[in-house]
Amino acid sequence: MRTPEGVLVISADDGIRRRMLEAVGRAGHGAFGVSTVAQAGGRQGRVDAGVVVLDRDAWESGGHSLVREDGPRVLMVADPAAMRRKLVFEEQGIERMLSMPVSDLEVFLAIDEVLESERRQPASKGRRSSPGAAAPVPETRTGRESSSHEVAEAVHKLANTLRAGKAKLSNISPVTIELQGVVGDPNSGVDDVIARVERDPKLVAELLRAANSAAYRGMPKVLDLGEAGRRLGIRRLGEIAQREALRGAFRSHHKGWARVLGRMWRNTVVTAEAARTLAERMELRNLGAIYTMGLFVDIGQVLVVDLARGLGWSPPPDGFPRGQLARELKGRHAELGTLLLKSWELPTSMLAIALHHHDPEKLPSGTPVARHAWLLSGISSAVAAGGFEHWEGEYGGPDPKLAAAALGVPTEWLMEAVEGAMNDWHDE
Repeated sequence: MRTPEGVLVISADDGIRRRMLEAVGRAGHGAFGVSTVAQAGGRQGRVDAGVVVLDRDAWESGGHSLVREDGPRVLMVADPAAMRRKLVFEEQGIERMLSMPVSDLEVFLAIDEVLESERRQPASKGRRSSPGAAAPVPETRTGRESSSHEVAEAVHKLANTLRAGKAKLSNISPVTIELQGVVGDPNSGVDDVIARVERDPKLVAELLRAANSAAYRGMPKVLDLGEAGRRLGIRRLGEIAQREALRGAFRSHHKGWARVLGRMWRNTVVTAEAARTLAERMELRNLGAIYTMGLFVDIGQVLVVDLARGLGWSPPPDGFPRGQLARELKGRHAELGTLLLKSWELPTSMLAIALHHHDPEKLPSGTPVARHAWLLSGISSAVAAGGFEHWEGEYGGPDPKLAAAALGVPTEWLMEAVEGAMNDWHDE
C-alpha cells in the first residue's frame, strides 16, 4: 500500500458522505468530508488533499474547479445513471468512477490506482483556471488491517480481476447469470426459463427429476422439459434452475476443500429456503427475488476458499473453517462477493444487500432494500445459531431478535423458518 494520503469527500448526502469517510479511513488514508465544493475551498489551516471523492451533484455544482494539473486526483461515486455517462465524465476530468454501492476494498484499490497512474487530462482545458486547489483533511490517519502482506496482495489481485469482469467461478453453469435476469423479470414465463435451462443437460436432468419427485406421486411421469416446467410452476422452476446452476461453484475435486464448500452450500440453500418462507409469511412481494438473494449473498465465501487454495493453505480436515481461514472468510467475503455480482451486472439492490448483509443498519431505514437485508441477515444469523455455523468464532451478523424487531415480526417466525429449512435440507 502507498503512503497514506489526504482524501476529501464532497457530498451533500449525509449517508454517502459518512459511508465514504468510513471506507477511506479503513483504506488507511486521512479523511475529511464537506457538503459543497465551496466549503472545500473555504477552510482555514487546511492540509492539501491528494485525492477528492465526490458525487455527481457535487461535480455539477462546481467540482470541475478541482480539475487542474497541480490539483488533487478526482474520483466520482456514481449512481447507475451517471455510470452510463462514464465516458463523458472521464473526458471532463474524472479519473475514476465507482458505481454504488462501493465497498472498502474498491475504495482502497481506486485510490491506490489513481495515485500510481498517469494523470488523466480533461478534453476541455477551460475549467482548470478556477481556485480550490487545496482540500482540508485531518492530520490523523487510520489503517486497514491485514493478516499478512501475501494475503493482501492476493486479495487485491483478485479484486482487480473481478472489477475487470475477468474472474470466473469454476464448475458454475454458464446460464447462471441469464437465469437470474429471467427469474427476476415479472414478465417472464415458464418458456423463458426453459429456453435457458435446455442449454445445460445437468439442469434439464435436475428439473425432470424434481417434476417426477415424490411430491407428484400418482401423476404420470414427464420426460418433456416444457411439461415439467408447467407442472412445477414458474416460481419453483426458477428456484430449482438457479440453485442447480450455482451449485457447481461449491464443488471441488479435493476432498478437504469439498467438505468446506459442502458446508457452505448447505448454509446457502438453507438460508435461501428459510428467507423465502419468512418472506411468504410476511406477505412480501418478489419471493423469487428474495430466494435469489439468499443464494447469491454469500457467494464471496467461494472466492475466499479459492484464494486460500491458491496460497497453498491446507483445508480443515472436518470442513469447519478455523483460525486464519475463518478470519479471512468473515472479513473478505462480503466485499469480494459484491465485486463478483457487480461484474455480473446484477441489480444495484442486490449489490447493496450483498455488501451489507452483516450490517443492514448501514442501509437507508424503511426502504425495501434495507428490509430485505435485515431479513437475509437475520435468517443467516439464525442459521448459525441453529447449529449450521459458517466458521469458528464470531459470526458478525445481527442477533435474530434485533433482526426480528427491525422487521416487525416475532423472533419465532425467523427461528421457525430456519428450523423448517434445516429439516428439509438434503444434499442430493
